[in-house]
Amino acid sequence: MTEYQPNPNDVRIAVRLRTYPNTATEAETVSAIDRSVFDRVRTHEQSLVAEAQAARAEAKIDEDAAAEIASALRREVLYELDRPKVDLEALASRYKELRSEGEKAIRALEKAEADEAYRQPKLAAPYEDLVALWDKWKIVRPTI
Repeated sequence: MTEYQPNPNDVRIAVRLRTYPNTATEAETVSAIDRSVFDRVRTHEQSLVAEAQAARAEAKIDEDAAAEIASALRREVLYELDRPKVDLEALASRYKELRSEGEKAIRALEKAEADEAYRQPKLAAPYEDLVALWDKWKIVRPTI
């Protein structure tokens, strides 16, 4: 059976429950363990933030594309219907193209929204998220 490192959160609890010869040793030990764990939490939080920023930048591109498609629908289809002579077949074909592109943009925005909803609790509580990862993936637990 493979032996894994203990969950660092459990290590933090264990050092607090131990008895020490004096308060200075206790404070030093607890501080060292906390510093080690929270260094990892900060790194995890930074990666979550970077991932969220990259996803947001990508979603902004999708938002801009959706706005451009909506504008093109108005310009190239709706306003064209006000002209006296209109090629309805060409207009219908262009409408279908723009509608298809609009549906793709909507799906991309819905995916971005779902991804953001998934990421939000992780960003709100990076410590708990990292502890959950350590519980789920024992092999990635750091040595403390």
